[in-house]
Formats: sequence, C-alpha cells, structure tokens
Amino acid sequence: MIVEAVKKADGYYIPSEALGGVHADRIKLKIEFVHDNDQPADYSALDQMIGLCDTHIHDASEKHDEILYGKRR
Repeated sequence: MIVEAVKKADGYYIPSEALGGVHADRIKLKIEFVHDNDQPADYSALDQMIGLCDTHIHDASEKHDEILYGKRR
C-alpha cells in the first residue's frame, strides 16, 4: 500500500480515507522523501535512439553505436 502524506504548516497530514479499512492500533511506515523536480529530464539520448525507428534501418538496434557515433577507427 502506498499512501501520500500532504505537507501542511504544522507537519504532514495523511488523509484518513487513504488508510480506509485499516483497523490496527499502530501502523509502521516506510518513508520515502520525494522532491519536486524543477528541472525537466534530459531525454536527448533516448530521443536519438527512438529516432532510429524513423530511419527504417532494420538492424539499427544492432548498429546503434555506429549510427549515432560513427564508425570506430
């Protein structure tokens, strides 16, 4: 079960409906800190790989290094 806590002025709040059906006296939580990422992810390398599909080169997956970076010397 994954439950999201919402940051409030006096701490964090877990909505009671998120734990609906839980009737235990205590719960143990594994905490993961999540930070909003202001920087967009850099997908340029992935875009190059996906772009190989548009080339219609049937063995592009096998020769991707050669296509992207040129032949080795």
